[in-house]
Amino acid sequence: MQDVQLITVGRILKPRGLKGEVKCIINGEIVYKFFDGVTTLEQAELLRGKPIQVPRETVKLADDEILASDLVGFEIVDTDGRKIGVVKGVENYGASDIVDCGDFMFPYEDAFVVETNLSDKKIVIRSEML
Repeated sequence: MQDVQLITVGRILKPRGLKGEVKCIINGEIVYKFFDGVTTLEQAELLRGKPIQVPRETVKLADDEILASDLVGFEIVDTDGRKIGVVKGVENYGASDIVDCGDFMFPYEDAFVVETNLSDKKIVIRSEML
């Protein structure tokens, strides 16, 4: 049997109401959901803070898209070609994805990122941001 790779797409924030509904953040959006088998406030409370995960193969991406978790291991260079570091992890605290390079972090946004080269596994960031 093959292992199913799960990816985190969101997090359960807190219960809502008395019938097991929970408030979640999924890809930056707030949604309210019921989960199978969760029908009480007490059961919903046990889910507080838990990640929402789906099988990787269920996520459909365009040819030029990549999952944030797949950026781990990408080389970081500046626009002058200097190697800055390697992506150690990517977190999302609500506003945007934050790329962690060990020594520093930056938001994965156009103001900082010039290019993400998927084939070369390289992210180019603006020199003036360093």
